[in-house]
Amino acid sequence: MYDIFVTHDWRNTSEQEAAMALLDSAYGMEWRNFGTPWYDPTVDWHTAEGLAFLTGMLTVQIVPSKVVLLVSGLCADSARGLLWVGLSVELARQHAISIVGLPPLGSDQPLERLAHLADVWVPWDSGKVAAAIETAVARS
Repeated sequence: MYDIFVTHDWRNTSEQEAAMALLDSAYGMEWRNFGTPWYDPTVDWHTAEGLAFLTGMLTVQIVPSKVVLLVSGLCADSARGLLWVGLSVELARQHAISIVGLPPLGSDQPLERLAHLADVWVPWDSGKVAAAIETAVARS
């Protein structure tokens, strides 16, 4: 069983759904998504309290994961997405969890400004994603 945190921000997105479909194709029922989007309109991530709440929620989701699957399209044009992905990467690094990156959907390369966020970048191919995850899990 592979415990994977798929990056997200507040709600499910089509790119996140596509990433989960890749994992379903690679692993079927042999993986669990620890990244559970959750939207609460009362949480203001612009405040210290809201940011602390968000960080705590992400910590609970990331720490038990064996690998983080970074869906970079979530933060390509979104300040909120960049914050969520940035926090996810920071927490993964603090807990020595490997990060496998997916470039924006429809691209084979990560955006240059995001390239440093993942340990390895792979194309949108279930076999290559699975191989990268298995390598990352073996190292942990």
